[in-house]
Amino acid sequence: MPDIQGYRIASLCPVDERSIFSQYSRIRQSPWILAVMGQCNGVPMWQACLSDFVIQVNGALPPE
Repeated sequence: MPDIQGYRIASLCPVDERSIFSQYSRIRQSPWILAVMGQCNGVPMWQACLSDFVIQVNGALPPE
């Protein structure tokens, strides 16, 4: 996908406190706390990366 298409889609989205861009920005009113209780892929993994505090339950991941 060319860069111009991604820019065009992003420019059509409203930017306010309810938009996805403000949800995933680091400027928040309250901290994000996330608990990992098992394997996670996709959006939960990225939410853990963006969270302010991440708690992983002991034994949540299977031994390798």
